[in-house]
Amino acid sequence: MLKSYTKEGKKYGVLELVLEGPAEGNPFVEQWVKGSFSCDAERKDAEGFYDGDGIYRLRFMPSFAMEYRCLVSTSWGETQEVKIPVGAAKEGNHGPVRVADTFHFAYEDGAPYYPVGTTCYVWELQDEKVREETLRSLEAAHMNKLRFCIFPKHYVYNLREPERYPFERKPDAPWAPEDYSEKKLKERAGDSFNSYERLQFSIEEPEKVWDFPGLTRRTLPI
Repeated sequence: MLKSYTKEGKKYGVLELVLEGPAEGNPFVEQWVKGSFSCDAERKDAEGFYDGDGIYRLRFMPSFAMEYRCLVSTSWGETQEVKIPVGAAKEGNHGPVRVADTFHFAYEDGAPYYPVGTTCYVWELQDEKVREETLRSLEAAHMNKLRFCIFPKHYVYNLREPERYPFERKPDAPWAPEDYSEKKLKERAGDSFNSYERLQFSIEEPEKVWDFPGLTRRTLPI
């Protein structure tokens, strides 16, 4: 069932459709949501994702200020169709960044992009005191790009057990605290670093310390 959707979008913004669906079993790998987004100037396909508690989300970034037709299909047989008017881009939003002239970067609208960034590995997995200290130290830094790791890191600068892990808890996975959720990650990073133009989340290098490299789609503790 279609629960909600973006009634009016912005060019280079995010159109989102929220659906209610099956919550039994392991919906992360057993169910799917797909969408087709089209206007007079483009047609793109997108895959949605399960967001917990029987909620599925489908997102798309429109590249034109036109009316978009959104066709949704699901693994459980539900289909939906909505039309979303898309207006001009929000002031300051120049669109996605792409390679320009081989050695440079530029926004979709042609404006130059100069990346000045750093890494905040496992910042979102640290305790509140460390997170707040990091934010204070970055306030005066003129950066527009930050990189995070989804998996906790274990090396000389970070040997502590993280406050939370990147999976929901199950009885057979006691090492995964039950208070973690993907929503918290999005809210924490998005709210704290909303002045940054690019936030990059990496799933590289899962640490052997917590047996993450051995996880597969069927053995994920979710």
